[in-house]
Amino acid sequence: MRISVLAFGGACGTLSGFLALVLSVWNAATGFGERALELFVSLHPTVFDRTQALGFVIVNTLYALVDGFILGLALAFLYNLFAKKGQAGLE
Repeated sequence: MRISVLAFGGACGTLSGFLALVLSVWNAATGFGERALELFVSLHPTVFDRTQALGFVIVNTLYALVDGFILGLALAFLYNLFAKKGQAGLE
């Protein structure tokens, strides 16, 4: 059984983007998750700081979408690679 690489990448990108959006908005509103966002920002350059909440939220969400998509592509590709080798060993 194979996984659609693009569909899985899209699903992972959407999920990670949504989670980053929720965390960024929640942080802008209440200050929750400050340490998690500090870690995220340390890995992704941004021109916005926390005082520019809308730009900060949009840029972080886009970074998470791209990161999740790339990670999903890699995971689906590896799954398909190992699933093909596993089926060849069963025959």
